[in-house]
Amino acid sequence: MKFRSSILLFFISLETLQSQQLPLFTQYRENDAIINPGGVSPNFLNFERPWSVAMSARTQWVGVEGGPKTQNVQAEHVFARSGVSLVTGGHIINDQAGRVGFTGVYGRLGGILSADPLDYGIAFGMTIGIVQYGVRAIGVHAVNPDDPFLQENRNKIFPDVGLGGLYYKKMSRGRGSFDMIYAGLSMPQALGLDTRFKADNGAFKTYGIKRVQHFYAELGYNRALGDDYSYVEPSIWIKYAPNGSVHLDGMFRYQFSNFVWLGLGASTSRFFNAEFGFYLGQNLDFNNDLKIGFGFDVPLQKYGGIYSKAYEVNVSYAFGTVR
Repeated sequence: MKFRSSILLFFISLETLQSQQLPLFTQYRENDAIINPGGVSPNFLNFERPWSVAMSARTQWVGVEGGPKTQNVQAEHVFARSGVSLVTGGHIINDQAGRVGFTGVYGRLGGILSADPLDYGIAFGMTIGIVQYGVRAIGVHAVNPDDPFLQENRNKIFPDVGLGGLYYKKMSRGRGSFDMIYAGLSMPQALGLDTRFKADNGAFKTYGIKRVQHFYAELGYNRALGDDYSYVEPSIWIKYAPNGSVHLDGMFRYQFSNFVWLGLGASTSRFFNAEFGFYLGQNLDFNNDLKIGFGFDVPLQKYGGIYSKAYEVNVSYAFGTVR
């Protein structure tokens, strides 16, 4: 996407850059714990599963050498109770864009203020992590190939902190069905650290990326269609980073019973988004929930002379009971 392209330009310009620096997701609802440290998994909100584990992989700019690739593994547990429910978990994420990338390990701690967290709540949380940023400088084609910076690959380790909150409320519609609204705000990269690398060429020049705060907002409405888990869910993910514009991703998801869902959406970056997935748990005669989802981004215009598609797969397993 356009606002992430500055990362790939790093090894061309060798300047300090500020723009969108965090991974993107088509299935952003399935990655809510990464997007919003104060979020609560849809597995808990929709199906009352206190335990969730998931993994996902995403490839952007398919057909472009060095296109961004992202993988993550995440886990969440909600200790549901009246008053304050404890939310714990964490994730591991790896993101590579050309010769620049990072790998992070995060722990997560939060809570839900509610007398009944299955029906409504104000959730809040934070992530604390250690992130290794790296640049593969060797082999970069540059105007000055003798630049000391280009003589070795470089890595640096930094701390990172994320903050977020979420409000949600279910509204009963009878026969066991419910509607739900939710809205969240988050800052998943709260520390504006400088990840520049120094190279002594007589002037101590520095190159790199200035990590900047990212501001996210999410808003959605889950409309029940009956008592068989069918629902429609329009949602919006709003993203902003300094020196960049505000970007919106919208998705309209339709779930058929407890077996399959389909989603269609678009973004202000001029991408058409689609997702579909399957619930395989109860349909395979065991009492837990296994979900497999697929996401696709198709550009509505060419970037660099090509249509830079993106593919994504997400697998999650939710288990346990609350009531």
